[in-house]
Amino acid sequence: RKADIDAKALAAALREACPQLSWVSVEKEGTVLNVSVKEALIEEEEIPEAEEEASSLYADKEGLVLSVVTRAGIPKVQAGDYIYPGDLLVDGEIPILDDGGSVVGYQYCQADADIILASAYSYYDELKMDYRKKIYTGKTFKGLWFRLGEKNMTLHERDREPQTEWETDFFQWRLSDVFLLPVSHGLIWEKKYDYVNARYSDTQAKMILNAHFSDFFEHLDKKVMQITSNNVKIQMTGQSAVAFGTIEAEEKTGMSMPAQKSGEIIERNTQAE
Repeated sequence: RKADIDAKALAAALREACPQLSWVSVEKEGTVLNVSVKEALIEEEEIPEAEEEASSLYADKEGLVLSVVTRAGIPKVQAGDYIYPGDLLVDGEIPILDDGGSVVGYQYCQADADIILASAYSYYDELKMDYRKKIYTGKTFKGLWFRLGEKNMTLHERDREPQTEWETDFFQWRLSDVFLLPVSHGLIWEKKYDYVNARYSDTQAKMILNAHFSDFFEHLDKKVMQITSNNVKIQMTGQSAVAFGTIEAEEKTGMSMPAQKSGEIIERNTQAE
């Protein structure tokens, strides 16, 4: 019954049962029992930012250092140094010195720098002048194929003769030039060929080598900052045509890796003293 309700005891019981409530009020008004509550504001726990791992920069290319602009860390190379892959360029471990110049500890950072390198790329491509040339001797009708929507059906002989290739013609069905039907068909041909001995002319050999080199040069040009010199030449040797030489370029170097930490050694030496 309402008369038997102890408002203060009920409020205390509610606070004990629900610790997330910061305020509870229980009041009797005639035949109505009013219960008012206020939820406590829970402060979000601050999540500490993950500590950045100390890192150093190491060379991933060979070449002559042209410039070094360091933003974090201690540079270990300077313009004019010749470096090899694996050399330490910028150290993420910074020693702390006392007044006497002795190392008493270390600070760590993520090494950051712009290191420009003059590098050279060797190029070699050899083409044999004599080769086996494929000569097609004729073709034979072998069958049909049909496509309706996404479904294909093929009607052809499945056995293939040696030294043959299959070629397919394609025909799109249409009601007009602009109204295409979802149906197409094709003719399957078997092309026969033989091999004969042939020899490239000097002009043909140079065109092939130039095409190979153009692909290499285009790929390299996208990878480096700029190409400064191209010393590749083509030489005819009688049995072969050879493209060889070097390409000089300017590019960035610096591969980030975890810094080697000496702090534990310093700490042990200090304790021993």
